[in-house]
Formats: sequence, C-alpha cells, structure tokens
Amino acid sequence: DGVWGATEAVVLQSCGWVLQERVDAVDKGSPLSRPPSKLQCHGAATEDLAEALAAAPTECGVPLKQWYCNLVAEATKWTRCARMMDQGLNASYFECIDPKKPFPTTCAKVKREPVKRMTMASPRSVRIAFLILTHKKTSHVKRLITRLQHPSHRFFVHVDGKNPAAVGDLANWAADNAFTNVVPGSDFNITQGGNLILRASVRGLQRAVETHKEWAWDYWIKLSETDYPVASVRSLHEFLSVHQGLNFVGMDACRHSKCSRPLGITCGGQTFSFFNTLRMHKPAQYGLHFIRGSEWVALTHDFAKEIATGLDKKGSAIATVWRDSLLQYQPDESFFHSAIANVASCAFHVNRNLHFITGVDVKSNHGAKDEVGTRSPATMTEDYLPAIAAAKKALPRFFTRKLLDYDRPETARLMQRLDDAAACPPVWKDVTKKPPGWVEGLLQSRVDGATEFWAKHQVTGAQRVWRAGPQSSCPSEEWSNRPSELRLGSSSGTRVILTEKFGLWPRAKMKRRPDVLAMRVGTKWCDTTLRFLGSAGLVHVGEQPAVVVHLLQTVESAHHKLSVDWVSPSKTISKSAAREVSVGHEPVSFRMPSGAALTPGEWSVKVRLQRVPAEDGSVEEVPDLVAGVRKFLVYSEELPSATQVLQYYTARVEEGPAPKQEL
Repeated sequence: DGVWGATEAVVLQSCGWVLQERVDAVDKGSPLSRPPSKLQCHGAATEDLAEALAAAPTECGVPLKQWYCNLVAEATKWTRCARMMDQGLNASYFECIDPKKPFPTTCAKVKREPVKRMTMASPRSVRIAFLILTHKKTSHVKRLITRLQHPSHRFFVHVDGKNPAAVGDLANWAADNAFTNVVPGSDFNITQGGNLILRASVRGLQRAVETHKEWAWDYWIKLSETDYPVASVRSLHEFLSVHQGLNFVGMDACRHSKCSRPLGITCGGQTFSFFNTLRMHKPAQYGLHFIRGSEWVALTHDFAKEIATGLDKKGSAIATVWRDSLLQYQPDESFFHSAIANVASCAFHVNRNLHFITGVDVKSNHGAKDEVGTRSPATMTEDYLPAIAAAKKALPRFFTRKLLDYDRPETARLMQRLDDAAACPPVWKDVTKKPPGWVEGLLQSRVDGATEFWAKHQVTGAQRVWRAGPQSSCPSEEWSNRPSELRLGSSSGTRVILTEKFGLWPRAKMKRRPDVLAMRVGTKWCDTTLRFLGSAGLVHVGEQPAVVVHLLQTVESAHHKLSVDWVSPSKTISKSAAREVSVGHEPVSFRMPSGAALTPGEWSVKVRLQRVPAEDGSVEEVPDLVAGVRKFLVYSEELPSATQVLQYYTARVEEGPAPKQEL
C-alpha cells in the first residue's frame, strides 16, 4: 500500500522528515547519497531536539545527540522506504528494504506431521532459573523467593543500581536461611521507558545460560518484586513438564498487523520519548516481524541459548532485532516477542503468558519530555480473587501482579489467602479393601526377578491412592491434568509411590509445537472431578477404558474436530466417533465404544485430527492427521508383572514421615 522510492541526496534539516523524503523521491535512477557527516547530524539534532536538550541535564547533551545520529544512520542506510498505514491502529509507519541485505529470518512455517509414538513419562519436577527484577522492595523479594523455594529452582535477582545496599542485604539473608540458590547482583541504574530494563533482563538471561553446564535448567522465568504466585510449585512443575520445549510469550493483538514503534532514550534519570517531536516511528526492516506484548515470559533453554549466541553473531536475526530494539521506547515489551517471531524457535512458541494481570490503571511519564509514558496494571486486591479463579479455569495461571506494600494488613491478608488456595495437600484414600486388580499382583509379591527395585521393595499393602482434581479444600485448582498416584507399603519399611505415566508429545522428534500435549488411558473417568475413579494405564478386560486428551491451549485456541482409534493386539480397529471439542482448561475424554470387545495384551489408542484453529483465527483442515499415539495394557486372570507395571507407572521411594501439605 506504500510507494517505494529510491534514496536521493538529503538535506538534513529535520530527522523527522528523512524517511518521508525517501518515500517522496520516486526512483529516477539517481545515485545513492553519501551518509551525513557527524557535523551535519549534530547540527540537525541541535534544532530538532532543542526542547529536549534544554530540559535535559548537561551530561545528557552528547548522549541525546548520539542517539539522534544513530537514528539518522539507521534511517538513511536504506535504499528504499515506504510509508504504510495501519488501519487498525490508525497510525502510519515506515518499512524499509535493502535488496542486497534481506532480513536474516530463520523462522519457517513448519507443516504438521503425524505423530508415530508419544513418550511415556510421568510429569516431573523441572529446573527453573528465575530472574527477579527489584527496585527497593527487598522484603517482597524475600517473601517471593521463600514462597517459590525448591531444590530445582535458582533465583537470579537484579537490584536497581539506585539501591546498591540491597545486594548485600539479599546475600546475607540468603546465607542466614541457607538459600544457596539465590544470586543477587546489580548491573544497571534503571529508569522506566528506556532500554535498561531490557538490558538487565538480557544480562540475567545470559548469566543463566552461562551456568547451564553446571546446573542444567529447563525454563527461564522473568518476575518482578511485585509478582506473587497463585498456584503451587508442584502444579507449576507438572504444567511445564507436560509443556516441555514450549516458550510462553504473550503478544498483543497488533501482532496481526504492525505494532507501534515510538522512539526513546534514558539519560540522567529521565526518559526522553519522541512521539510528536520527530513525528515518526523507528523504521522497520522489511521482513522483520515486530511485535509487542507482556514482558513476563517463560523461555526454554533452547530459545534462551539462541538469544545469547545470536547477540554475539553480527548480522543474525537476534542481533538485528536487538539493535532495532535499543532505539525504541520501552523495548522490554518487544524484544523477546520480536525475537521469537523471527528465529527457528518460532515453531515452539505459545502465545500466552503464565500471569494473571489486572486491567491497566496507571499511566506514568518518566521525565518532562517523555511523550509516550508507560502503563501499569491496577494494584492487586482481594476483590480480584474471583477474577483470578475465573481466569485459571480458562487458561492455567501461576503468578499475578501487582502486589504493593507487603507490610500493609490488607496485602498480608491477600497473600495468605493466595497461599491457602495454592496449598493443596495430597488427599489419600484407603484402598486396602479393594485396590485396582493389577495391584494384587504386587501384593502377591509377583516380582519376576528382572527388577532389582522390586526385589528390594516388595509390596506389603496398598495404602492409599492419590485423588486428582478439584477438592473443597482447594477452591482454585491450578491445573486439571494431575496424574494418578498409588502409595504402597514396602517390606523395606519405606513407602513406594507409583505415579501414572502420560503419553507426552515427543519433543525430540517434532519440528513444531504439538496439537496434542498428553494422552492418558484408564477406567471410570469422571468429568466432574477430572480423575480416574478406577485404574490408569492398566485395564481389566471387564472394564470400559477411556482416553483423556490434553490439547495445547493458546489465546487463539477455539474448536478442534478429532476422533479416536482403538487398536487391539491383533490390529483390529474400533473407532470413537469424531466430534468437535472446545479447547479449554479441562482435558477431553473419549470412551471406547461399548460394542468393542477387549482382549488381553498391549493395545494402542490414536487421536486423529480433522480440523484445527489456525494462528490467524481461521480454520485449517487436516483430515485424519494422527496427532497422538500411546499404549495401554489389558489383562485378565493373569495379572501384570511388576516389570509390566513399571511400563505405565514411575516408582519412587518415600522415606520418613508422610509429607504434609506442600506449596
């Protein structure tokens, strides 16, 4: 929709019109102009930024002019530019191109491929490297770290340079509490609106990547001093374990067109933005997908490493996005989003974040010449608790913001209510009188000699069974796909915990994110309590199994159409009728057709897709694409052996007193 024009000689009277002159200069075969000299550039800066220079501290004169000259250099290097109009935003923007140097994107659209077999594994603890940004509320940070404390967590804390004493305070507090996983530091004196929050975030990510060899973490999650958990650590781990390999980066709606690109720089404790003064946005290189969104992201190590290595590689997509970000206003809300949209990790991006965020309440300007201003969410209060519960039913949430003044009674009461809601203790139910049939094999000590584990921990009694799903004591259940567990008495005097294995999407074999994250098979599935009232993984011939399908949820998620094949040991197929399902918080269940006969042996179940929602909101037809395959065992009079049990359950030994409730 724009007019591409060739570069001609430019008289730098005003930077604000540099690009407009390129658009107006229709290609007449004119030679390219020479770049402007530093003298010309500084002269134009003195005129264009006169008001800003007058209001700025003396020490900011040179940085402001240098920033201006970097902008001019960025604008004048392009051979052709076009002035475009975004009808949705009612704003104009510039898009520029250099045919000799196209944008080096490595993001490619990857077609869906059939899944041949899912990985059998139980949800597990994941290693998380948290970055917490703090200004002065160190008491908040201490409470946050205490609440999230776990052996598989590490906390990198960036303290604003205006509060250097807080680094030592946090270090001493961590030492006093034997928290060896807390790493405080300070690299930048931050003013909001500029690029120093982004620099601090990226430096924190680089530090985490540097430690990966000696502590191999799975996820990097960014938090602030005003964030607080709204779910248990166990629930967060189970969720991330099933979503292993996916990056959670929430994007604004402007991702479908063009997000605004106002200019900005921080100096002398003030932020200078030039929305009106220069009457232009920073030009976007043609092919660069620029996106804004929430800065509170959860990234995999693969993507984090891609960022860290890309920053040092001149001309790479990451380095180009980084350079593009540094001249912009509030680039911490665009860098990670634009980065993942332009690199190979785009295939494993999920457009959502893990926070519940209240509506925008406050707009703040950070200096007399800040023409844009940042927007902050409303302060979190107890009035938002129903909204948090409702939001978690639609999409799982694990954090919220913005909690202020922890010492205030109302804030302390709010945190206690959030803790109580997340403190869901394991609820165990006696099954000694009537355990699942296959447990009798363990009770009869049918250890077949192939497993040293069972020889040491011979089962003496089935004590209790894990009840998954909503409970009256846990009004805000964090995530509905919690595995079934059995607690068994052992001859060694310890307890053996058997945790159901899911069929999980095979991350190592897939080139894009999955549609089906996980599959479970069991009996007596209850859609109300979201758990198997019978057995899981091992099915008696006299029972009717059901497959429970957990579909990937994004903000674009709508309706899927899918069907299920039940494949017997003799390869006979029984089909569950195709139906449309809405992707929500709860998994989808399909029962095996009542007319199908179960026979002993190893069965498999396949989920086939017919229709899926596309990322742009449209519908994509994918006839009979196999999106998930997993096995389950059917038994009769001959009970499963202990070795067979371990094909469908993970076993671990629990020593000491039974655990109490855990956050």
